Amino acid sequence: MENIVIKRKSFTILEQIGERSFKAERNGKFFYVKKYEGDKEGFHQFLKSSHRFSITAINVPKLYYYDKNSYIVVLQYIEGDNIFDMLIEKDLPENIYEAIFYMNFLAKREKMALDYRPEFFKFDGKKLYYLPFAYLDYNGKDRFANEDIKLWFYTKDFINYLKEKNLPYDESRLGNEYAKNKEMALMAVKYYS
Repeated sequence: MENIVIKRKSFTILEQIGERSFKAERNGKFFYVKKYEGDKEGFHQFLKSSHRFSITAINVPKLYYYDKNSYIVVLQYIEGDNIFDMLIEKDLPENIYEAIFYMNFLAKREKMALDYRPEFFKFDGKKLYYLPFAYLDYNGKDRFANEDIKLWFYTKDFINYLKEKNLPYDESRLGNEYAKNKEMALMAVKYYS
């Protein structure tokens, strides 16, 4: 197993998560490690975004360490499934909708537009976390409430999203389109700020 040393602390790589990201362990605790090797601009953009998120109430993984020479960051590892995988298995519980609408409210208040694709969010059983540390400046148009919310329910849009990713889907879960639209509208009325 590979070890990475940052700030004189050694992290053991346990598994690869993405192209340049890993699950690591140190003293019985898990961490998320991201390598920006050869991507100095991406590394500095991450640090800038991380600082911006740190002064908001939007839940993101905590940044523990970073190395300006090797372009490696060590973050809090969030246990649990991402929202995309959860929705593939079954409909989401209502507390997740409450959390995403609240996060949308916080982002708008901070003049930030998040990427609301469900694979970029993870629920640890208590909190919803936004993972990519990426945002755009909010332009006054609420994409989540008007468009992206359709990817947070098992809708035709979600099935098309699964098809784009060449993943299996279950059309029997669609149910009545009117009822699904009503459910989305009721959640929006209940939690939209």
